[in-house]
Amino acid sequence: MTQLKAVIFDVDSTLAETERDGHRVAFSMAFSDAGLDWNWNEELHG
Repeated sequence: MTQLKAVIFDVDSTLAETERDGHRVAFSMAFSDAGLDWNWNEELHG
C-alpha cells in the first residue's frame, strides 16, 4: 500500500494560471457538447 506523502491545494492563479487557457476552453467545449452555441472568448470570460 502506498502512503500519501503530500497534498497540494491550488486556488486559481496561485500556482498556475488556469482560468484563461484551462477553464475557459473547457467551458466552451462543454457548451458545444451540450449543443449550445456559446463560445467564451478571453474578453467575455474575464
